[in-house]
Amino acid sequence: MLDEGIKRHQAGRLQDAQEIYRSILNKQPGQPDALHLMGVIAHQIGRHRVAVNLIGEAIKSNPQAAPFHNNIAEAFKALGSLDEARLHYEKAIALKKDYFEAYNNLGVALQENGHVIDALPYYEKALALNPRYAEAHNNLGVSLKELGRFDEALTHFRNAVEINPRYAEAYNNMGITLLAAGLTDQAIDLFKKAIELKADYVDAYNNMGIAMKDKGLFEEELDLYQKALSIKPDYADAHYNLGCALQEHGYMDEALKAFENAYTLKPQDTIKVKIATMLPVIPRSSQEIIESTKQFGDNIDALLKAPVSLAHPEQETENTNFYLAYNGLNVKDLQIKLASFYERACPSLFYTAPHCSARMRPHHGRIKIGLISRFFKNHTVGQYMMGIIAELSRKDFEVVLFTFAHKPDRISQYMEEKADKVIKLTTNLNTARGQIADETLDLLLYADIGMEPFTYFLAFSRLATVQYAFYGHPVTTGIRNVDYFISHEDCETEESERYYSEKLLRLTSSVTYTCYHRAEFSLPLKSRAAFGLDETHHIYICPQSLFKFHPDFDLTLGNILRNDPEGILLIFQGKSPHWTELLIERMQRTAPDAADRILVSQRRPYDEFLSLIALADVMLDTFHFSGGSTTFDGLAVGTPIVTLPGQFMRGRQTYSLYKRMGVMDCVAVDPDDYTRIAVKLATNPDFRGAIKEKILAQSPLVFDDVTMVRELERLLHTTAT
Repeated sequence: MLDEGIKRHQAGRLQDAQEIYRSILNKQPGQPDALHLMGVIAHQIGRHRVAVNLIGEAIKSNPQAAPFHNNIAEAFKALGSLDEARLHYEKAIALKKDYFEAYNNLGVALQENGHVIDALPYYEKALALNPRYAEAHNNLGVSLKELGRFDEALTHFRNAVEINPRYAEAYNNMGITLLAAGLTDQAIDLFKKAIELKADYVDAYNNMGIAMKDKGLFEEELDLYQKALSIKPDYADAHYNLGCALQEHGYMDEALKAFENAYTLKPQDTIKVKIATMLPVIPRSSQEIIESTKQFGDNIDALLKAPVSLAHPEQETENTNFYLAYNGLNVKDLQIKLASFYERACPSLFYTAPHCSARMRPHHGRIKIGLISRFFKNHTVGQYMMGIIAELSRKDFEVVLFTFAHKPDRISQYMEEKADKVIKLTTNLNTARGQIADETLDLLLYADIGMEPFTYFLAFSRLATVQYAFYGHPVTTGIRNVDYFISHEDCETEESERYYSEKLLRLTSSVTYTCYHRAEFSLPLKSRAAFGLDETHHIYICPQSLFKFHPDFDLTLGNILRNDPEGILLIFQGKSPHWTELLIERMQRTAPDAADRILVSQRRPYDEFLSLIALADVMLDTFHFSGGSTTFDGLAVGTPIVTLPGQFMRGRQTYSLYKRMGVMDCVAVDPDDYTRIAVKLATNPDFRGAIKEKILAQSPLVFDDVTMVRELERLLHTTAT
């Protein structure tokens, strides 16, 4: 009877097998094999506590049966009881020295509980016992991928599919690894292969959706999540990713519904936090900004009172606090409150590197400084930092660059060549902390904190004796282990100290706020005709990301166009087409008589983008959050930029460049003055020409300013000892 039950069990006829096992137990109560197999079925159908009880009874009758211990361990693992699971896996291995499946299963249990490094030797032992064990190759590959050891991981995935060419899970995991390494197209091919082998493989559809997000293909991303949900409507991860995609593209109501669906199916604190921290990308009005910011604070207050726990916030948090920086408000208290919540929800964030336990002694040799960002590439952050990394004194500083896997480009290659040492960080927080700690840094400078989750959560740790935030993301962090915020005198006001949780350091007015390389371009640039633009129009260009367009700015844009009937406003498509739709819809409400003169350009290659800036009559700097790299582009070609200095650093960068140049003609004192200057520049060619000459004559002062690096070195020396 037992043999027949096992045959039906192996054939997937679980109910038939159960009936046979019950019959055996009716005739022979306590028969250990039947109890064990009944427990295995209970585990298979999700009744893990029942499984533990049944297999536990079997073990009482036959404590020397290694499979009993392995399978009760599997049930304990499913219940989240790692200690009990580990005890039984180890017992199984002690009873059967060559039990490679138990070694593999123990590795999985450790890995799933965040002990990735501890899992490695168990997979390796399983493979030493059975080199053709495809599942162990796959699992070892997953662990190696988590540790950032992508090449080794790919080797094991390839071994797995060589042993079992129909191993869809290994193809899927190979795709995940390639995606993490920045090889998106190759990853997509592997997800397709996994789906070809397993048509209902919802994880592969979900992962391919994430790959489409990387490529900026929103419709394809949505289709893949929805395909996964058509196969498995209760697939919480796909609901969650669908919500993230919808939120990123500005569909806030639809995103909230997707998150609520995910939470109903899988009530996780991660999703609760996601819902609590939602902020609109393109707000409908200034009032919505005030209301959503208040709601954000109220939500964090509620989370602080709730028993919320996050094991891996860097993986579980799609974004952190990025959009707070664009609301034009003092967000210091919110940033501190949010950081306090994460401290409480995940105490392990406060890792301290061993060498930081004692205070740093005065230096007699070079100061070892680390610089870190995900954006050390063709990005504003990379452009801000490349000159600094190249020019930092190697007599005084040893420069270690911490970066991440991405497709190399001109800027990333330049930066890596100039650094003394380059370390590619893994995307596992524990491992990355160890990688940085191993360097025993004196100083650690985060080029940006808050642009993306990983470095935000990394900054909670004490990885160097002194830690700094730079203004790649120009807003206070609220994080206790960030000691200083590096800024600039002209980017701040007398009130600025109260806007920062960190101690504020200011570069002096005698230097530029960064060492920025001047744009390289060849003349002549393209003409208006090349872009289909009328020579008779006055072109006002605002080449900023659309989330920088604060509703307060709409009224001034409308006034400019009303005061200049020949004027057109040229903006650029958002990352998402829906962002553009939302902004245009808002401006049709705020400036209905002028909205028809807003032209939206497609996103352009850099040379065309620079041509459009050069041929414009005026560049308009957004309120509350001024231009960064776009301002430098405008100054490089001499296009006048009208700016209204804001209250916070993020709204004063263009102003600081003008002050450094001694060209203040385009700096407004209020919105009406902003309108007056912009219209005068566009409609008065002589005035515009004179300002352009001033800009071109004085702009060398703000490019490649090595004196800024000397100032930065002074601040670093002052705070390092």
